[in-house]
Amino acid sequence: MRASPVGAAVELGRRLGLPVGEPVVLSDLANTVVHLAPTPVVARVAAFTALARPHPERALGREVALSRWLAARGAAVLPPTTVVDAGPHDADGWSVSLWPHLPLPADGSGVAGAAPELVGTALAALHDAAAGYPAHELPGLAETVTDSGRCLEVGGDWLPADVLAALAQGHEEAAATAAAVDAGTGRRALHGDAHPGNLLLLGGAAIWCDLEEAVTGPVEWDLAVMRRSRRHDGEAAVRAWSAASGVRPDADLLDSLQRVRDWQALAWTVLYASVRPALREQVGPDAAEWAARR
Repeated sequence: MRASPVGAAVELGRRLGLPVGEPVVLSDLANTVVHLAPTPVVARVAAFTALARPHPERALGREVALSRWLAARGAAVLPPTTVVDAGPHDADGWSVSLWPHLPLPADGSGVAGAAPELVGTALAALHDAAAGYPAHELPGLAETVTDSGRCLEVGGDWLPADVLAALAQGHEEAAATAAAVDAGTGRRALHGDAHPGNLLLLGGAAIWCDLEEAVTGPVEWDLAVMRRSRRHDGEAAVRAWSAASGVRPDADLLDSLQRVRDWQALAWTVLYASVRPALREQVGPDAAEWAARR
């Protein structure tokens, strides 16, 4: 019988020689994130993401490579662990990468959720640091749109047929936008999921994490992700990014990619709700509202 994500993480840690005692689950959403206590290592297990990605190890591998490259150049990112091989590893069929354990405050103050100026400025600094990363090492937007479309195929059957059909049409539109963007110029390494929940505050410093969605594309993609977040004032964050970078984003492109991001975020929540029925009371009305606005 296949081990659970937590069990697989523990087995991997022990296989690598870590004295793992009682694991502590830090998150169990897109990925299962496990502190291999008492060691200073955290395992990131592709759980939900593996439902939508045929090769989740590729995304984890790109995250490890990009984070390591950025950290080596002094960028404010969480680097992979150096205690053992960061991976990605195969653990009983689960793809796992390994990261340092950070002593974040239990009250959630370690996440930059309410400081849009900080988030925008930090994103501008990340873009500057990532400017030299080889673009061919990362996929374009088409891959992340394809993954999101699979969320609907795998987990959308609990939705009303008309709502699911509208979301499927949204996939076609998002794919067309992504293909056009990927064929254009100005592609560069991006965080890919640059919302404030992925920006940690440690001793007053802002540190980006969770670069698993890293892609190449125009900066407007990261800005669309940042602007959409309900954790802060997204418009203020975009203004802060612009002030820090000295660049004015393309408003039409930003709005176009915002529509793609809105659809993408909904597609992933549909997948989560497919295996967590308690979420359906929130996600179902959100999906119906989105479909009605089209």
